[in-house]
Amino acid sequence: MMLLPAVGQVGTGCGLSALPSVDASWSKRGVAKRPLGHGHMIRGPMPISRRQLAASLLAATDIADRHAIAAFIADAATQPAPNPFPHTSVGAVRQVWRQRAAEFQSFDVEALGLSCLLTAVSGMNVDEALVQEILRAGPHTANVFHRGDGCWIVGAVLYGKPGAGLPLLPKLRHKHPAPSARSRASRGTGQLDLFARA
Repeated sequence: MMLLPAVGQVGTGCGLSALPSVDASWSKRGVAKRPLGHGHMIRGPMPISRRQLAASLLAATDIADRHAIAAFIADAATQPAPNPFPHTSVGAVRQVWRQRAAEFQSFDVEALGLSCLLTAVSGMNVDEALVQEILRAGPHTANVFHRGDGCWIVGAVLYGKPGAGLPLLPKLRHKHPAPSARSRASRGTGQLDLFARA
């Protein structure tokens, strides 16, 4: 199992300030100037680094598991995978990932982000063009869908092979309130003390 590094918080826009080594000039060349209307075919994916993709994913607040998926993408072990069909559409994504959702359930494949992706595309025009990025590390794969500039992430799914589970993910950096004496006492009863000396 792979332990992933924590990914920092993001600011606004594409979140380029989240990751220190990201080339800030990408914010000018990475945003598509042409309109991406319904049925418009994107003429060639722009090169998008893993760090840029992870930063943009962190800014997609409607993706519940964005921190975990972004951490996987930003990890040094994760690399771009063969991607024979980078150009796709909302309709194709709906069809393929509804089918995959059923397959994942049948074969007990764990996944993050799938329900958020299906919710996102359900409210979009079926002819709308999307670009797919595929990244992989060992038995785990992330599929990320965006509008063609890598800035607006529509959805992302992280999954493993059957039986592989998900990568070990870091705890989020939020600070939770310290438990009260009463809650500590209630939790302490019936639990094993792993640090007790024999």
